[in-house]
Amino acid sequence: MCLENISEKRVAEEDIVCYKYLKVESRPKLNFVPKSGTAFEGRINRIDCTGKITRENGKIYFCTNENNIDGKDCKKKWGYKYSWVLDQCVMFITINGKILIDYKENQFVTPYQRVIVEMGKTYRSEIEVNKRNQIEQALHSYVNIPEDEEFSHIAKCIIPKGATYYEGTFDGKRSYASNKLKYINIIEQ
Repeated sequence: MCLENISEKRVAEEDIVCYKYLKVESRPKLNFVPKSGTAFEGRINRIDCTGKITRENGKIYFCTNENNIDGKDCKKKWGYKYSWVLDQCVMFITINGKILIDYKENQFVTPYQRVIVEMGKTYRSEIEVNKRNQIEQALHSYVNIPEDEEFSHIAKCIIPKGATYYEGTFDGKRSYASNKLKYINIIEQ
Protein backbone atom coordinates (compact mmCIF):
# COMPACT_ATOMS: atom_id res chain seq x y z
CA MET A 1 0.00 0.00 0.00
CA CYS A 2 1.49 3.35 -1.04
CA LEU A 3 -0.02 6.45 0.54
CA GLU A 4 -0.15 9.45 -1.82
CA ASN A 5 -1.10 13.12 -1.42
CA ILE A 6 0.20 13.02 2.13
CA SER A 7 -0.29 15.64 4.83
CA GLU A 8 2.42 17.01 7.04
CA LYS A 9 3.68 14.65 9.74
CA ARG A 10 1.32 14.71 12.75
CA VAL A 11 1.20 13.38 16.31
CA ALA A 12 -2.13 11.92 17.48
CA GLU A 13 -3.52 14.09 20.27
CA GLU A 14 -6.07 11.37 21.09
CA ASP A 15 -6.82 7.84 19.88
CA ILE A 16 -7.88 7.91 16.21
CA VAL A 17 -10.36 5.27 15.03
CA CYS A 18 -9.50 3.76 11.65
CA TYR A 19 -10.12 0.57 9.65
CA LYS A 20 -8.05 -2.12 7.99
CA TYR A 21 -8.82 -4.86 5.48
CA LEU A 22 -7.78 -8.35 6.60
CA LYS A 23 -7.74 -11.80 5.05
CA VAL A 24 -8.02 -15.16 6.78
CA GLU A 25 -5.36 -17.79 6.10
CA SER A 26 -4.10 -21.02 7.51
CA ARG A 27 -0.36 -21.08 8.05
CA PRO A 28 2.00 -24.01 8.68
CA LYS A 29 3.53 -24.23 12.17
CA LEU A 30 6.60 -26.38 12.83
CA ASN A 31 6.36 -28.87 15.68
CA PHE A 32 10.18 -29.18 15.69
CA VAL A 33 13.09 -27.91 13.59
CA PRO A 34 14.44 -30.63 11.30
CA LYS A 35 18.12 -30.96 10.36
CA SER A 36 19.27 -30.51 6.78
CA GLY A 37 19.59 -33.85 5.03
CA THR A 38 16.83 -35.50 7.06
CA ALA A 39 14.55 -37.81 5.05
CA PHE A 40 10.82 -37.00 4.93
CA GLU A 41 7.55 -38.42 3.64
CA GLY A 42 4.57 -36.25 2.91
CA ARG A 43 2.03 -34.56 0.69
CA ILE A 44 2.84 -31.31 -1.10
CA ASN A 45 0.44 -29.66 -3.51
CA ARG A 46 -1.81 -32.76 -3.21
CA ILE A 47 1.02 -35.07 -4.36
CA ASP A 48 2.52 -37.81 -2.18
CA CYS A 49 6.30 -37.53 -2.11
CA THR A 50 9.52 -38.48 -0.35
CA GLY A 51 12.89 -36.77 -0.21
CA LYS A 52 15.23 -34.81 2.03
CA ILE A 53 15.00 -31.50 3.85
CA THR A 54 17.29 -28.53 3.30
CA ARG A 55 17.52 -25.53 5.63
CA GLU A 56 18.83 -22.43 3.86
CA ASN A 57 18.54 -18.71 4.66
CA GLY A 58 16.08 -19.35 7.50
CA LYS A 59 13.72 -21.36 5.27
CA ILE A 60 12.88 -25.05 5.03
CA TYR A 61 12.86 -26.75 1.61
CA PHE A 62 11.60 -30.19 0.65
CA CYS A 63 13.80 -31.80 -2.04
CA THR A 64 12.24 -34.54 -4.15
CA ASN A 65 12.18 -36.12 -7.61
CA GLU A 66 8.43 -35.51 -8.08
CA ASN A 67 8.36 -33.23 -11.14
CA ASN A 68 5.03 -31.67 -10.11
CA ILE A 69 6.72 -30.39 -6.95
CA ASP A 70 9.01 -27.90 -8.65
CA GLY A 71 8.67 -24.69 -6.66
CA LYS A 72 11.15 -22.34 -5.07
CA ASP A 73 14.71 -23.51 -5.67
CA CYS A 74 17.32 -24.18 -3.01
CA LYS A 75 21.07 -24.69 -3.55
CA LYS A 76 21.61 -28.04 -1.78
CA LYS A 77 19.16 -30.64 -3.14
CA TRP A 78 20.91 -33.82 -1.92
CA GLY A 79 20.88 -35.32 -5.45
CA TYR A 80 17.17 -34.62 -6.00
CA LYS A 81 15.95 -32.62 -9.02
CA TYR A 82 13.25 -30.41 -7.46
CA SER A 83 12.53 -28.46 -4.30
CA TRP A 84 9.59 -26.72 -2.62
CA VAL A 85 9.72 -24.19 0.23
CA LEU A 86 7.49 -24.58 3.31
CA ASP A 87 4.18 -22.83 2.51
CA GLN A 88 0.42 -23.47 2.54
CA CYS A 89 0.78 -26.12 -0.21
CA VAL A 90 2.77 -28.36 2.15
CA MET A 91 -0.13 -30.38 3.48
CA PHE A 92 1.49 -33.12 5.55
CA ILE A 93 5.11 -34.03 6.37
CA THR A 94 6.47 -36.74 8.66
CA ILE A 95 10.05 -37.41 9.72
CA ASN A 96 10.69 -40.78 11.35
CA GLY A 97 6.96 -41.07 12.09
CA LYS A 98 6.76 -37.64 13.77
CA ILE A 99 4.47 -34.96 12.31
CA LEU A 100 6.59 -31.97 11.30
CA ILE A 101 3.87 -29.36 10.73
CA ASP A 102 0.42 -28.44 11.97
CA TYR A 103 -1.73 -25.64 10.70
CA LYS A 104 -2.93 -22.70 12.75
CA GLU A 105 -6.38 -22.23 11.30
CA ASN A 106 -8.07 -18.98 10.45
CA GLN A 107 -5.42 -16.44 11.30
CA PHE A 108 -6.02 -12.83 10.32
CA VAL A 109 -3.33 -11.49 7.99
CA THR A 110 -2.78 -8.15 6.29
CA PRO A 111 -3.71 -8.37 2.60
CA TYR A 112 -0.48 -7.17 0.99
CA GLN A 113 2.36 -8.09 3.34
CA ARG A 114 0.50 -11.11 4.78
CA VAL A 115 1.59 -10.31 8.36
CA ILE A 116 -0.32 -12.22 11.06
CA VAL A 117 -2.27 -9.87 13.36
CA GLU A 118 -4.07 -10.43 16.64
CA MET A 119 -7.01 -8.44 17.96
CA GLY A 120 -6.07 -6.33 20.99
CA LYS A 121 -2.40 -6.13 20.07
CA THR A 122 -0.53 -2.93 19.14
CA TYR A 123 1.96 -3.08 16.24
CA ARG A 124 4.84 -0.73 15.45
CA SER A 125 6.62 0.24 12.23
CA GLU A 126 9.04 2.76 10.87
CA ILE A 127 7.54 5.36 8.54
CA GLU A 128 9.38 5.72 5.24
CA VAL A 129 8.61 8.57 2.82
CA ASN A 130 10.01 8.09 -0.69
CA LYS A 131 11.37 10.74 -3.09
CA ARG A 132 7.92 11.19 -4.71
CA ASN A 133 6.51 12.21 -1.29
CA GLN A 134 4.62 8.91 -0.91
CA ILE A 135 4.66 6.62 2.11
CA GLU A 136 5.61 3.07 1.31
CA GLN A 137 6.55 1.69 4.73
CA ALA A 138 4.23 2.25 7.68
CA LEU A 139 1.10 0.77 9.20
CA HIS A 140 -1.60 1.66 6.69
CA SER A 141 -5.31 1.99 7.46
CA TYR A 142 -8.45 3.68 6.14
CA VAL A 143 -10.16 6.77 7.59
CA ASN A 144 -13.65 5.29 6.95
CA ILE A 145 -15.02 1.77 6.65
CA PRO A 146 -14.25 0.70 3.06
CA GLU A 147 -17.41 0.33 0.97
CA ASP A 148 -16.21 -2.28 -1.53
CA GLU A 149 -15.79 -5.95 -0.72
CA GLU A 150 -12.23 -6.44 -1.89
CA PHE A 151 -11.33 -8.54 1.18
CA SER A 152 -13.56 -10.57 3.44
CA HIS A 153 -12.85 -8.94 6.82
CA ILE A 154 -12.52 -5.40 8.15
CA ALA A 155 -10.89 -4.63 11.49
CA LYS A 156 -11.64 -1.60 13.60
CA CYS A 157 -8.30 -0.18 14.71
CA ILE A 158 -6.88 2.72 16.70
CA ILE A 159 -3.88 4.91 16.01
CA PRO A 160 -2.93 5.43 19.69
CA LYS A 161 -2.52 8.84 21.28
CA GLY A 162 1.09 9.99 20.82
CA ALA A 163 1.64 7.98 17.61
CA THR A 164 3.11 9.65 14.54
CA TYR A 165 0.90 9.55 11.44
CA TYR A 166 0.18 11.02 8.02
CA GLU A 167 -3.12 11.32 6.18
CA GLY A 168 -3.41 10.84 2.41
CA THR A 169 -5.07 8.64 -0.20
CA PHE A 170 -4.70 5.05 -1.29
CA ASP A 171 -6.63 3.80 -4.30
CA GLY A 172 -8.79 6.95 -4.11
CA LYS A 173 -9.74 6.38 -0.44
CA ARG A 174 -8.76 8.60 2.50
CA SER A 175 -6.14 6.71 4.44
CA TYR A 176 -3.59 6.89 7.23
CA ALA A 177 0.02 5.77 7.57
CA SER A 178 1.20 5.52 11.19
CA ASN A 179 4.04 4.20 13.29
CA LYS A 180 1.62 2.47 15.73
CA LEU A 181 -1.67 0.67 15.11
CA LYS A 182 -3.82 -1.29 17.57
CA TYR A 183 -6.28 -3.88 16.24
CA ILE A 184 -9.55 -3.72 18.24
CA ASN A 185 -12.10 -6.10 16.68
CA ILE A 186 -13.55 -7.45 13.44
CA ILE A 187 -16.57 -5.55 12.15
CA GLU A 188 -19.52 -7.67 11.04
CA GLN A 189 -20.61 -6.77 7.50
